[in-house]
Amino acid sequence: LPILIWIYGGGFMTGSATLDIYNAEIMSAVGNVIVASFQYRLGAFGFLHLSPVMPGFEEEAPGNVGLWDQALALRWLKENARAFGGNPEWMTLFGESAGSSSVNAQLMSPVTRGLVKRGMMQSATMNAPWSHMTSEKAVEIGKALVNDCNCNASLLPENPQAVMACMRQVDAKTISVQQWNSYSGILSFPSAPTIDGAFLPADPMTLLKTADLSGYD
Repeated sequence: LPILIWIYGGGFMTGSATLDIYNAEIMSAVGNVIVASFQYRLGAFGFLHLSPVMPGFEEEAPGNVGLWDQALALRWLKENARAFGGNPEWMTLFGESAGSSSVNAQLMSPVTRGLVKRGMMQSATMNAPWSHMTSEKAVEIGKALVNDCNCNASLLPENPQAVMACMRQVDAKTISVQQWNSYSGILSFPSAPTIDGAFLPADPMTLLKTADLSGYD
């Protein structure tokens, strides 16, 4: 059977695949398709990007781990589709708001090249002003969060281990609240996919023009 893969929205800050509004029993029954979804990390937990100021410890806060979560789920579905009656060559992404932007990101990224057949974007793309940020902006916001959590961002270049150890001692609720204080902007959120040179190797507008989209319907 074809597989429809839903990515939920919420500005990359909130959301869940388990919300009742996303119950796909009727869609799967009427459409004779398999509907799958998954969770991915949000906010600072999914997009904290400090790697440029932590030489040698870039993996401590690389940014875009929320997108990597999505990619891992897609790869699992691709590799295991036949085990639950799905066709791994007939996988379609669809999403709304940040989920729609995520669809766009997964289709353009070299990391997920060839994992799905097509994508449906409902209400947003990666060129929306809130759907991505530069590495420099993400670092600025990340430093503000570190300071708001009393972990001293000025120590990041010389002692990143101590700073990240401090951040790990901060409870999740505090980080969830403080991240909203770290940045105030127009048409944007404190966390978003970052142009990191890996998952998103270039500005989304450039990727829209240059990404290899052959093989997609």
